[in-house]
Amino acid sequence: HDKKDVRKEACFALSNITAGNKEQLQAVIDHKIVPVLARMLETEDLDVRKECAWAISNATAGSDDLQIKFLVDSGCVPALVNLLDKTSDVSIISVALEGIHNILECGQRVDGPVAAVEMCGGEHKIADLQQHENHKICDMAVRILEALPKRSQFTAAHWQAGKAELVDDAFPVGSRVHVK
Repeated sequence: HDKKDVRKEACFALSNITAGNKEQLQAVIDHKIVPVLARMLETEDLDVRKECAWAISNATAGSDDLQIKFLVDSGCVPALVNLLDKTSDVSIISVALEGIHNILECGQRVDGPVAAVEMCGGEHKIADLQQHENHKICDMAVRILEALPKRSQFTAAHWQAGKAELVDDAFPVGSRVHVK
């Protein structure tokens, strides 16, 4: 639709549907709305993107493994990850992180989610959020990074300062690292 307010309200309505049960989420999937939400999350103005983020994040909360796989295949992971450094709005960052966390929880059972986060630079963006001024965001970032498959770990501060060298071909969050 041409009017931004209509798009925003439509995404708000969809966020309420995706917060429902698995059958309601499946109806959104069956009507091919998820790829549209993922695309809108990348291209719309911030207030519309906020509602898209809620719709996608809500979809991750009550979905089964096949539904998560569909969300991943529809581009929801890069859309959520890209939102992390496009706003300073703590509520939007929190919603995006929650969606990513839910997707990664499923990634422990099925292939795809972890690779999707890695391929779009999600680990770096999430690691950077360990230094966020909001403690809730910091805690969520740490929780997500700890949930990723075991990797060499170090803090975002070392990563940003260029004072860390990767060991074991891995990524950030606190242990086997050579600090310069």
